[in-house]
Amino acid sequence: KIEQFALYPWKEGRQHSRFELARLRAAGMSAVLLQNKPSIVFSAYTYEQLGAEAFTLELGKARPFGQNQHVNLAPLRLRLEQIIEGSEPEPDESLEGLQLFSVAREVIKRSDAFTFNLADDVENFSELEKGYVLAEDVSDSRWVVKEEGARIIFPNPKVKNGLRAGIVIVPADADGLG
Repeated sequence: KIEQFALYPWKEGRQHSRFELARLRAAGMSAVLLQNKPSIVFSAYTYEQLGAEAFTLELGKARPFGQNQHVNLAPLRLRLEQIIEGSEPEPDESLEGLQLFSVAREVIKRSDAFTFNLADDVENFSELEKGYVLAEDVSDSRWVVKEEGARIIFPNPKVKNGLRAGIVIVPADADGLG
């Protein structure tokens, strides 16, 4: 079960940093989604426009206020304090234990006829079998899992038409990191 993970923005001509991935691992992140196209989130803006290293952190399942007590934020807090104080130890750049993923494709809801063939309580990073019919929509639109090792994140069939109802991701490796 992966609850604490990061989304690492993308920019044409810029490589994801092994050093920053090691920092995320040291801060308690279990996985990182390496984006492969522009995004509209604030971390993507600061990464693309300002040249900053920036991430979106997912720190636990969305639950009512006060019900995320079991989420351990101590490693994140410690790493942030060390960075601010200038006392950060050199991270181990092996990335061992950090799962890397990349976006295979997005599932876009086109109409009110859209159906997700997943349980309502499906977790982020749930595995999807190759050949599985993930979703269906009008005009015989079907999202069939073609990728080995595919998983789903941010599944939400209740989004408005034209919006993303989920992201199919696949395992990635550390080749090509800066």
